[in-house]
This record gives sequence, C-alpha cells and structure tokens, in this order.
Amino acid sequence: MSSVVVTAYAIASTLAVREVAKILAPKATSQRLTKTQLTVQAPENKWIVVYDFGAVVFVGYADEDRKTILAQILEKAGPEPHPPMQEELLVEIQPDAKPQSLLDRIVVPKLDANTVELAALVVAQSAAMEYYEEDVDALMNQVQARMRVVEDSGSFRGGVRGLVKFIGSAASTRNQVVTTLSLLETPLIVWEDPRLEGVYLGLRTTFEIEDRYRALEHRLGMVQENMELLLDLVQQRRSFVLELAIAVMIALEILLVVFQLFLEKNR
Repeated sequence: MSSVVVTAYAIASTLAVREVAKILAPKATSQRLTKTQLTVQAPENKWIVVYDFGAVVFVGYADEDRKTILAQILEKAGPEPHPPMQEELLVEIQPDAKPQSLLDRIVVPKLDANTVELAALVVAQSAAMEYYEEDVDALMNQVQARMRVVEDSGSFRGGVRGLVKFIGSAASTRNQVVTTLSLLETPLIVWEDPRLEGVYLGLRTTFEIEDRYRALEHRLGMVQENMELLLDLVQQRRSFVLELAIAVMIALEILLVVFQLFLEKNR
C-alpha cells in the first residue's frame, strides 16, 4: 500500500489554462488540454491539474516543488487581493481495493488519470469555495457598514452609481460560484467509470460542498437584497429632491406672476 497527497490552491477568480500549459510544458510527460481544464502528468507518477476557475491541484508533489511551480503560475496570473486558499486530501493506493471515500481519505486500486481528475475537481472546488467565502465576507462587511449608516441616521447618503456597481459585484461573485461548483453537472469521468461514483459523492459530502454552496447563496442573496433596499432609498431620495425642485420652480413662477400683477396694479 502507498499513498499520495492531493493539494489544491485557489489562487484567482479565473486562470488562462492555455497560458499555464506553456509554463508547465517542460515538466510534462503528457498533457490534456480543454477550454476549462489542463491535466499534466509528470515523471514519477506526479500530476498537476489546472482549472479555469482559478484553482491549481498538485498530486504527489513535495512542498518545495509545489511552491516553486505555484510561484511561476502566480507570476503569470498577476496580483491577487488575498493569498492562495489551500485544501488537501490523502489518497491511499491499494491494488486489490474497491474505490471508496472515507472520512479522511479515499482508497483506490491505482492512481490513473480518471482518479486524479475526479479527486482534483472536488478538492479544487473546496479550495475555490474558501476563496469565495472570503470575498463574500468582504461583501457582507460592506453591506453591514452601509446599513449601520441607515440605522444611525435614518437615511442613506450615497450615489446610485456606487450602489449599482456594488450590486453588480455581488451578482458577479454569485455567477462565479455557480460556475466553479457546477452543481448541476456530474463529471464525465463518473459516467465513464461508474466505480468512481461513490468516491465522488463521498468527497462532496466530506468537503460539504452542497452545504457551503447553499450558505454562500444565502449570504449573497442577503447582500443583494440589502443593496437593492439601499438603492430604493437613494432613488426615493432623488425622487423627493426632484419633486421638491419642481415644487420650488412652480412656487417661484407663482411668485413671479404675483409680483408682475402687483407691479401692474401699482402703476
């Protein structure tokens, strides 16, 4: 029996997998590239899987090697607002074993491309989830700050442009979460190798993917609802100001007419 560690890093909101392929080409004995994913097999049965949703997964790599390769990818990806998020999974290789997912590891008879890509996908999703959880925390803090202003003053001082931009940011984050998790799609690997279905479902449970997704969806919904409420307040304020301006203009016109009548009467 042997074992390897699967280590995933969420390093960005998106990655250009074709550009990363160029970086990893010297290290590869084989590569498989699609629009959304890059799978690289290296000597000594090591693997790197890169996803366009900003995650990089290493299988069988030592810590120093991971850091070196990750630094090269980060240099290409550009600066990010927070450090990489990391998740790990232990894979035990037992030649006569049936593929299964346990609480702290998975057990497989061999380490092939299907097994690597299946484990990498779920661990990458979990790391990406943590990446977005931090983004949503920041959104929630901004919402709470704005709502405290309303609570303290009874009104909101701010422009529509800033609020619309913020609502767009929240909607964009929600779309990225849905794209990253692909909750409605079972990986093609599972259809190709039904023995891995139990491993896939077990990993989703272990990393609490569905529960964390629902929590993120709920919090993003709260952000959007509060921002729309603030937008309504700003629009009402603008409507009030506009109505007040119209009323002032009408009053001025009336005063002007009265003043003209007064002048004519006193000639």
